[in-house]
Amino acid sequence: MKVTHYRFALDWASVLPTGNLSVVNRQALRYYRCLVTEGLKLGISAMVTLYYPTHAHLGLPAPLLHGGGWLNPWTAEAFQAYAGLCFQELGDLVKLWITINEPNRLSDIYNRSGNDTYEAAHNLLVAHALAWHLYDREFRPSQRGAVSLSLHADWAEPANPYADSHWTAAERFLQFEIAWFAEPLFKTGDYPAAMREYIASKHRRGLSSSTLPRLTEAKRRLLKGAVDFCALNHFTTRFVMHQQLAGSRYDSDRDIQFLQDITRLSSPTRLAVIPWGARKLLRWVQRNYGNIDIYITAIGIDDQAPEDDRLRKYYLEKAGPL
Repeated sequence: MKVTHYRFALDWASVLPTGNLSVVNRQALRYYRCLVTEGLKLGISAMVTLYYPTHAHLGLPAPLLHGGGWLNPWTAEAFQAYAGLCFQELGDLVKLWITINEPNRLSDIYNRSGNDTYEAAHNLLVAHALAWHLYDREFRPSQRGAVSLSLHADWAEPANPYADSHWTAAERFLQFEIAWFAEPLFKTGDYPAAMREYIASKHRRGLSSSTLPRLTEAKRRLLKGAVDFCALNHFTTRFVMHQQLAGSRYDSDRDIQFLQDITRLSSPTRLAVIPWGARKLLRWVQRNYGNIDIYITAIGIDDQAPEDDRLRKYYLEKAGPL
């Protein structure tokens, strides 16, 4: 297969069961070190993800989970300590690090209100930046690696290409989905102006009580530039239109309605199989953030076939060289 890199995730709760450095699972760290070493013997370099939450398993050490999880700012400090331990134990072998996988999808979990979603996202951003600065300050001079986070990054197309409101909705989807995390790190140190202004407008009209966190100058300095490359997970293209929604939740703050195009090939989970969306996504990232290094850390479509996965093969072949 000519594999050159292997991406895998550590289990934070296994490495630090108490959530701090008072108890360190050395056996788990030895296993991870063994895994990376055996890969290098075969010419396969590791890209290591420090934190990989899923819908079924948030992946936090129990004390942090019971302390409020990502709604508690202290979780970001705990993550920095955990990251430092991993850099220290594995960094001589690992040159590519992902701090957090798809922090922009934790809104699916912290979704009681928009403010919960935005507060959790804020603490995730701070956690990433603290880990990045720690690496930059203490480990980069000797280890010479690179650190980023992976964003869920589906493309958006207007459901009706002849309706201006649908084009505006498609761009708004990208601002709320990708720029939400990319803008603070790659450009301004603050959330996208378009996102902040849209939420504020809905707040003024009584359609939402959501507000994005205000960032101090110190926080903006912490976030701005705290990233070495852009990492994207891309799976499908969404067809969107504008639909005004009331309610103080992240999903309704966007005023987005998704449509299903039944004329297009779809996967078992009803995702549109549109390989060309990846190329459009990359152009959008370049247009907004310049000629930055980009890693596609996940791409493909769900396919239930145990062996002859023709749908996935079709998707990857048609996506072509990116």
